[in-house]
Amino acid sequence: MSSKFDTKEENEHLAALEQEKARLENACAHLERSNVELGQAIQADGEDAEYAEAIRENKNVLSDYQEKIYKLSVEIAGIKGQIDQVTPEQQQQQQQPEDGQWL
Repeated sequence: MSSKFDTKEENEHLAALEQEKARLENACAHLERSNVELGQAIQADGEDAEYAEAIRENKNVLSDYQEKIYKLSVEIAGIKGQIDQVTPEQQQQQQQPEDGQWL
């Protein structure tokens, strides 16, 4: 029985994708922790423009990283044949009109 990853290059590609995903997840955890700490500092010391700006920037970076993590998850799942585990099911059912209903 052969593996889906028969070549060294295929295994290295998957490993690189998984490593990048882990790196981004770690970065997200640090950004989230930083935002909590900045928020606590603002609550304790009062409004601080630099802290507020840092929180906004962190949120933008988090959003970008989360999008990249999702794309990597989809690519990894596609390679492993597990795509249904990361993508939402699309509704296959067609709506049927009831009597007198417009669609």
